[in-house]
Order: sequence, then C-alpha cells, then structure tokens
Amino acid sequence: MKRQISLGAVGDVLTKNIVKDFSSEIYNTTFDITHFNIDNHAQLFLSDQSFDFVISHLTPSYSSTIETSQKWIDDYKRYIDRVISYVTKYKSFVILNTLPFKRKSFSSLGHLREIDHIHNVNQFLLNIVAKETHISLINLQYLISTNGYKSSINLTNELVMRMPYTKVMVNEINLEYRKLIHQRLFPRKKVVVVDADNTLWHGIIGEDGIEGINVGQDYPGSVFFYFQHILKNASESGIILALASKNNLEDVQCAFENIKMPLNLDYFSCIEVNWKSKSENISKIANKLNVGLDSMIFVDDSLYELEQVNTSLPEIKCLHFDYKDIKKSLTLLQDQIDLTIWDPQEDDIIKKKQYKEHFIRINERNKSSSLEDYLTALDIKIYYGINRREKLKRIAQLTNKTNQFNLTTRRYTEKEIDNFMEIGYVYDFSVVDRHGDLGIVGLCIVFNDKIDTFLLSCRALGRYIENDMINFIVSNHNNKELKASFIPSKRNRVAEDFLGLNNFHLENEANGEFLYSLKKGMTNTFKYKLIKN
Repeated sequence: MKRQISLGAVGDVLTKNIVKDFSSEIYNTTFDITHFNIDNHAQLFLSDQSFDFVISHLTPSYSSTIETSQKWIDDYKRYIDRVISYVTKYKSFVILNTLPFKRKSFSSLGHLREIDHIHNVNQFLLNIVAKETHISLINLQYLISTNGYKSSINLTNELVMRMPYTKVMVNEINLEYRKLIHQRLFPRKKVVVVDADNTLWHGIIGEDGIEGINVGQDYPGSVFFYFQHILKNASESGIILALASKNNLEDVQCAFENIKMPLNLDYFSCIEVNWKSKSENISKIANKLNVGLDSMIFVDDSLYELEQVNTSLPEIKCLHFDYKDIKKSLTLLQDQIDLTIWDPQEDDIIKKKQYKEHFIRINERNKSSSLEDYLTALDIKIYYGINRREKLKRIAQLTNKTNQFNLTTRRYTEKEIDNFMEIGYVYDFSVVDRHGDLGIVGLCIVFNDKIDTFLLSCRALGRYIENDMINFIVSNHNNKELKASFIPSKRNRVAEDFLGLNNFHLENEANGEFLYSLKKGMTNTFKYKLIKN
C-alpha cells in the first residue's frame, strides 16, 4: 500500500517534476497535490485546509507595492506571521524561499537601499527557520548567483506567464524542493564509500609514490583538496565515510600521515585497502557497519570499478568522480537528494563516535567466552520515554529508516507521530552501556489496544533489548487484550518470529498482514533495568 502525502502549492512554482520520482518502488509514496491561485498565499495560510506539505513560492512582486519600502517589508512580515500561525495549528511542513535581488535602477544608492530592504526580509526569514522546526527555506539568492542573473531570470516569462525563471533555473529550484521534501519524509543514505587514487588525491600512489600524488592549493590537486572538504562536511553532518581502495595499506597510511589534507584516517569508520575486488570490500564494509547495501553510495574515478560494483551489488548507488569535470564532481554529493539533511540531530552528528564504540563492542564479544558474559560486562541500561514531543524528529526518523527489526515498516511524518501522541502512546527507548550512549534506538506505538509500530535499530540487535521492550509494553497494557501485527518485507525477516516467541498467538492473515493477540497470563521477565527518561 502506497503512502499518501498531501501537498498544497501556491505561487509561481511547478510541482509535477518535484514529486514524480517519489512514486517509484523505492519511495512507495504518492502525492495528492492541490494548486492555489498564483496570488493566494494569504488565503491558503488563513484557510482551514491542512496539508502534510505546503510550498509557498514568493517573488518580490508579492507585495501590493512595487517599490521596496517599509510597507513592502511589513507586507512580507505579515505573510510570515500567517505561515507561523498555520504551522502551529496544523504541524504541516512549509517550504519558503528567500527573495532575489532586483535589477539595477537609475540610482545606484537607491538600488543599494532596495537591496537592504530585500536583505531585511531575507534575514527575517532566516531567523524564523532557525526557530520553527517545521519551516524549510530555499536559498533562491544563492541559486541565482551561482547560475547568473541573466541565465536565471527571463523578463518575458515574468510579464507574460508570471513565471520569471528560465528552464535551467526551474530545474535548479525543483531540485531544491525535492531535497527538502526528501529530508522530511525519507531516510538519507548512511555511508559514502570512496576510492583513494584519483578520487581523494591526484595520482596513483602505488606507481607515482607519495611525492607523485597531488592534493593541495594548485590544480589539479586543488580539485581533490576541495572534494575532501566536501567529504569532511558530509561526515560532520552524520554521514559515515568508508575507504575502499586497491592499494597497499602502508602506502595509503603514509599518504595520510605525511601530506596535509582536510581528511585524516580517523574520518573513515571502516577501511578496506587491499587487492580484492571493490564489490567484495564494499560488502565487507556493509557487514562491519551492519548497514544495508541500499543505504550506501560508492564514489570512484574508474568507470570499470563502478560497473563492477554496480553489476555485483546493484542496490548500491554508484557515482563517477571525474576531476576534469570540476563543476559536476564538486557538486556530485550535494546534488544527491538522498544525502542531504535539513537539521542534523545529536544522533546524526555522533554517528562516527558510535561506530568506534560499536567496533570496541565487537572486539569484546569476540574475546568473551560466552554471549551472557559479554552482555553482563556491558552493563546495559534501557531508558524509556512516553509521548515525548521534544523527540518527534528522531522518532519519525526511526520509522523512516529502520528496516530490519521493524514489525510493520510503516513510515510516519512528525505530524503523524504527534497525532499518535494525542490518541495513544508513543514509547521511545534509548540504550546506554559502559562504552557509550547508543541514543534512541527503539520505538513502539500503541493505540486502540494495538501495537501499530514496533522497531529496534540494527545497531542495538543481539542483546535481547527487544524482549525487554515488548515486556515493558505488555506490562503497561496488561489490563487490555493487546493486539499486534507483522507485515513481511524484503528486509524484516529477522523479526518474523518475534511476536510468537513473546507470548502472542497468530489469529489470522489478511492481505499479507499477520494478526496476533497476546496470550493470557503472560509473565514479564526483564533482563535489564528500565529507567524513565
């Protein structure tokens, strides 16, 4: 069953190309789009129509006065106040845009004053989106400046069709809209795997030696220096970096130790440098990080290597890095809508630290004489919260990114999670052990005496945490005839027997959904201590 998302659109914006890809099997989502008259911004935000998303695209001609003035500024601020009231009432995601600068006038000083007025409105918008978590913003000024005003704005289109943009600019704007919608609805890729030679630096270290590779301020090394900065920025936003290179490990280590580069080896959570095939090394990286292949991106300069990986591991997105095509290569990652994020949360930012702790746990497990001894030594504690609205973003994120131990794989927005908190119970579970804090890794949604959603992040599996979670839920609802269901998917077979093993019995199966009810007289035996957050 496809996920249904409602979208209201107003202004000089085209929505057809924005959402077309989201109906594919990967996203399994359809959009019900309502278009408002091009000038009906105020009517939309003063109406009683609720949408999951609203796109409101403004140009400097929105105001009732053509000339920029204090009244012009006040008109925009009144509009933004209506947006905030709408968001507060309906919890919709609203996408706005900054205003572009206008053409030059006869007075240079007057033109600068107009720029100051536009800057005033844009600064007001930036201050709003910093506070209002449901409002996103397209930086239209930046898009126009990078493409050039004359390449972006078509005066004929503006006056004849009220659509001021060129075809190139429309495509750029639509890409930004797609990114912002994706950020709110779908999980982004977790891992970027990169090659070394001619990807992180210019040259082949095994042939050219450390003196023969180039990454620095002068071309072509400057391209690689800049690309490493992009990778560093991705890492700091929560993307996990991994290295897969056909090389001698000692040579690669020597390069990082002796050449000043934006990245060092500590930025890579997993390193596979050897002479095995790239696909074999990437599979090993996926196993080590415990992530699905479809959550990974592979970047290489070699079309041969990309084809080999694409053929062996078709789930992975493969990207070609060609340092000679500077514009394409240095926007390669940022243009991937499934790599961007609106506002990284703490759980995103500390990913690298959590994986280091993860590998420490694996080493301890390998050294332990038994699983029980290992778990005892970890000193695991489980913390739970109930209907914590301050965790809406992380909770919605979990429903959209957890695939393996997820009984129903239902996907929800923050607005939908907030509605569940109104009518039922949303339990979140975080796990801490002596090596660190895994953050919020578990979730259960209960309403109308039924478990709608039950999931646990893959990084917390193998410790019986899911058993304590279900025991806790049952103990909190032990006066009810609790129901639950399992909906099979390609990835959640690991959870197939979970309900049956935890005192639920199968009642029937309908339309691919297996319906369970709790057996009477279930006893709750907890392995760990559960503490209220």
